[in-house]
Amino acid sequence: MKIKVAILDSDYDYLRKISRVIENSYTDKVQLFTFTNKEYAYQGIRGNKIDVFLAAQDFDIDQKSLSARCVFAYFTDSVEVKYYKDKRCIGKYQKVEFIYKEILSIYADNAMETGERFADSAFNSKIYTFLSPAGGTGSSTLAQAYAISRIKRGIKTLYINLEQFSDVSSVFQGNGIGDLSEIFYSIKSKKNNIRLKIESSVKTSIEGVNYFDSCVTPFDFYELTKDEVKSFVDNISGSDMFDCIVLDCDFNFSENMSEVLANSKKIVLVDNGTSVSNQKTRKAVAAFDIFEQQKDMNLMSRLELIYNRFGSKNGQKIEDLQIKTVGGIQTFANATYQQIVNQIASMEVLDNI
Repeated sequence: MKIKVAILDSDYDYLRKISRVIENSYTDKVQLFTFTNKEYAYQGIRGNKIDVFLAAQDFDIDQKSLSARCVFAYFTDSVEVKYYKDKRCIGKYQKVEFIYKEILSIYADNAMETGERFADSAFNSKIYTFLSPAGGTGSSTLAQAYAISRIKRGIKTLYINLEQFSDVSSVFQGNGIGDLSEIFYSIKSKKNNIRLKIESSVKTSIEGVNYFDSCVTPFDFYELTKDEVKSFVDNISGSDMFDCIVLDCDFNFSENMSEVLANSKKIVLVDNGTSVSNQKTRKAVAAFDIFEQQKDMNLMSRLELIYNRFGSKNGQKIEDLQIKTVGGIQTFANATYQQIVNQIASMEVLDNI
């Protein structure tokens, strides 16, 4: 995710210097536009859909001309000035690291107020959601294996199981304290340090997968409001700790799952190729199509299918399904659950997701 930032200041030399530093240090986080002319700045803000607009105090800014998604703050000579004309201020003569953090803070606050997502599109998301419309297909097995496979490829990965009756400890073990319930409690209590809570609660498995212990009670996730789910999703996807987030979920179209789906880069359905499973998958894809139209959400293009526990005798692929089919994984005999997960994690088919 790149935050689009515009700075309006009459000091050309300063703008040139800060542009160079941000380009060198934050090129993957900030796209910076600089202006010395107010009218050109207005044009640039509209044309580039700017997220954060900073202007020196000597400019008279018409804030009503800015869109709701563009948050405005004054760029001041002193770090001691916190507000000017009832607007937040950021001191320009401080380390760029601190300027960046203040930009991130006001951007996050505005996103919460306006309902904007941290990314303009779910295609920029880090989240890969695994679920199955049919029981017994091994969607959790696939999600856990995918998380391990990303770690093997050097990708910082977080695995989260949001199923009502999850048991993360059956696959991942690691040291640490805290669980998902504590994070949800912090969100419901409107704590300001959610990302710090995430960082302090995350565990690391032997394989290197970051994960959280399961919720204390099976209904904790579904007792969150939609806004609280959004806060949870924004905080985990906005964390620099993880490049990939694997969500292991129950299949449903609840409000909470709707928020998860809306923020997912990929939505991976798991099917085992049996006639019953295939029939349920067909119905699920049709339901996604309807849900997409009802909610005005882009879902179908992010929907993918993978076959697991696919047997040569009773397995059959679905023909003419209007979503991408990733591939298939055979049934493993005489192996423990952990061995199966590790076997799948080493398979190249997962790279197709």
